[in-house]
Amino acid sequence: MQLSALWLTLGVLVLPALPLILAWTRWLRTESKLVVGPRKAAFVVGIVATSVACLGLFCFSVVTALLAGGWFSNLNAFFGWIHTGFCVAAAGFVFSLFGKGRSRPLSLVSAALIILLWFLVGAIPY
Repeated sequence: MQLSALWLTLGVLVLPALPLILAWTRWLRTESKLVVGPRKAAFVVGIVATSVACLGLFCFSVVTALLAGGWFSNLNAFFGWIHTGFCVAAAGFVFSLFGKGRSRPLSLVSAALIILLWFLVGAIPY
């Protein structure tokens, strides 16, 4: 097991998770009432996609830490996870542009950090 890589990734994953949690609370408490129509639906898609990408990075870290060969024991699955996570985070970033108020920049920062983390996981072998 590569527990050091797991703890490193989970520790770094706190950075995009905090603004994402703040974006959700802001959105659900006040700003969801300010936006109507397709713009509201687009932002909800963006914030959900960002949350899924963050959860996917968490699951990817746990699964690959438990594999005997570490990150590169199964390259097809490795690149599949990275491609999917990166694309979902990029979609979350684009759809987060439709928000309003403080939840929009929080969601954008979180999506950008998750995109960066997916890129780093794919670019830096452990």
